[in-house]
Amino acid sequence: MFRLKIALAFVLLVSVLVGTTYITIQKQLGSTLESDAAMSLQRASLVAEQSSRLDEFSLLEKARFVAARQELHHAMTAEYEGDLAEYERHMQVHRWLERDQIAFTELKPAQDRNLDRNLMQREPHAPELFTAVDASGRGVATLGKDLLSWFGDNVAKTHPIILDVMNKGEARTDVWLWSYNPTDAKQLYVVAIAPVRASPNSPVLGVIILGNAINNGVALSKQAQLTNPSTKSLSQPSRAADLAPQVAIFHDSKIYGSTFNPTLQRALSDALLSDATKINDTTANNSISIELDGKPYNALVRYFSNNSNAETPAGLILLSDSQAIQSPVGKAQSTNLSAAAAVLVI
Repeated sequence: MFRLKIALAFVLLVSVLVGTTYITIQKQLGSTLESDAAMSLQRASLVAEQSSRLDEFSLLEKARFVAARQELHHAMTAEYEGDLAEYERHMQVHRWLERDQIAFTELKPAQDRNLDRNLMQREPHAPELFTAVDASGRGVATLGKDLLSWFGDNVAKTHPIILDVMNKGEARTDVWLWSYNPTDAKQLYVVAIAPVRASPNSPVLGVIILGNAINNGVALSKQAQLTNPSTKSLSQPSRAADLAPQVAIFHDSKIYGSTFNPTLQRALSDALLSDATKINDTTANNSISIELDGKPYNALVRYFSNNSNAETPAGLILLSDSQAIQSPVGKAQSTNLSAAAAVLVI
């Protein structure tokens, strides 16, 4: 009987110890990880926002560089004779645009990190949208394959910001949807628009438009920067990779690039972008909890430059996986229970 009492007391003491440890791990470690994750998400969102702003500024400097070329000024204003005068102007402007595109492409810096490169060397080196528009707002030349049908289109009618840049004479960045053909699906671009003029006080001859397309590759690159700035992509699975926030890039209520699969991307759009109130709630360093396919996430939104008050806002959504963050709690509890069971068996 005495031995039974001792055994029961031992079992009771071990059970109390295990229960206390379990509750302590759940409350203290769990809440600490949750707090640290919220802070990390805010920091990651700030890094992603600053990186995007730097990419926009790099694009703007490249547009200014192209617009300042004297050869381009001459090609835009030269007197071309004959019935094919406009086509001749197109060919001359196209020639100088190609030269600058090659100059951007051929820059091969020795550093691995984008942060260590100057503005001309930052990736992507050559923007996908590379266009010249004259003072009337019509397209003169653009780089790309089989795009001659676009020549002469009234670009300023579709994007009035071009006229605003020409009127004020100040380069600007913007986010817009673009396709060369009306029948093609529009793609999201971050664009830089720089006025073309021979001198600071001379009339504006047109604008140069450079643009970087937004797609899944851009989102993956942003995620890789937040995981390890010295690498370009996520490779080996690790705790750092598990904790790297998911990234989505949106315009209005649609996502144009993300690190999610198409199913989760649609779920994110329905859960967050369909309600403007939810987006506003995430812009004051306050993350909100959403559920995608039964999995909990914390989300924060950061806008592109000068875009927070736009009629159709665009920006980045960063999401942290709540289950991955809390995984150490589950492992610690499992280890604790296993150790207690072993003690009781012994």
